[in-house]
Amino acid sequence: MDDAIMRCKIIRVRRLPRWPVWAVATVAAWAAAMTGALYLHHLTGRGGSLCWFHRLTHLPCPTCGLTRGLLALWHGQWLEPWTLNPLLFTLLAVFGATLFVRGLTGYTIRFHASRREAGAGWAALFLAILANWAYLIYAGV
Repeated sequence: MDDAIMRCKIIRVRRLPRWPVWAVATVAAWAAAMTGALYLHHLTGRGGSLCWFHRLTHLPCPTCGLTRGLLALWHGQWLEPWTLNPLLFTLLAVFGATLFVRGLTGYTIRFHASRREAGAGWAALFLAILANWAYLIYAGV
């Protein structure tokens, strides 16, 4: 049984991480779809949801608000994204800050957790996603 306490270390790493091809392809496909949708909206003046979950259930999906939040950031509205999807934009801000510090210094933080701590972390993340989703439904995002 793994009873070690969670520890974190600051370690030296490559300044630029190796990006998984699947992640780059997913982001590129999403960006292309959003660019196409925005272009069609510009041409026709009519908008529509590209989210299949929203189309089928008429409820926001757990990532609802991502595109509108990124557009708000693009237009300099720095607080608007957190009203659209608080958890997602908090995670993106933490990831961005971590990547910025890594690129600037070449150091990152590594966490080592026991199985019990890792399980508790995954459970907390799952509950945070459910709570965020409840907020999205309640707020009508």
